[in-house]
Amino acid sequence: MPGGNSRLSKMGHQRQSLSQQTVERSTEPYAGPEDAIRPNRAERQVAIFGASSDRAKFGNKAVRAYTREGYTVWPVNPKGGDIEGQRTFRSVEELPDVPFLASVYLHENEALDVLGQLGDLQRERGNKIAVVYLNPGVTTPAIAERAAEEDLYAISTCSIRAIGQAPDQYPEDSDYVPAPTGHVSAEEIERDQMDEAAQLKVPVGHATPRGHNVPGR
Repeated sequence: MPGGNSRLSKMGHQRQSLSQQTVERSTEPYAGPEDAIRPNRAERQVAIFGASSDRAKFGNKAVRAYTREGYTVWPVNPKGGDIEGQRTFRSVEELPDVPFLASVYLHENEALDVLGQLGDLQRERGNKIAVVYLNPGVTTPAIAERAAEEDLYAISTCSIRAIGQAPDQYPEDSDYVPAPTGHVSAEEIERDQMDEAAQLKVPVGHATPRGHNVPGR
């Protein structure tokens, strides 16, 4: 996707120097540059790192949400197999191409490795990832710095909210629940962020200090 950065800037998104500052957390749904880059939604691959077969985990909810929205979903989990009927890739190296989007639900050390591998993949294939979503609880100064080093356009926000869905629409005992009508409050978004951070066991002093339950399968 040559020239991807220039198109992003034309969309009015100013990129900050992430090596100097942690990625800014967003509480608003992200209006991404998808249509300006790949108008055919079938070409919008999303790689979900930390994808899980456990339906209580956000790494599973994201697989279901993006599948429902018509994206080509590439779950990534070292155990392989399949998640929600989708073939699961064990690593960045197994991905068939540079994904259009990436969503990260990983602990810091794992996330640092994945960001480095995604940077390598971009350089090897000569193509750009439009957006890397660092889900709540993922962003730390080290991760922000690594994203900048690898020339990744990273946003700290809930990747499910970013496509107009809500995690609550994907409960354990149902594939999908229609969203209630009306405005989504900042409190609801903040609650989602806290719950996602909880599954990552984020320590005090990082993005959102709360939680239990390690992500994964």
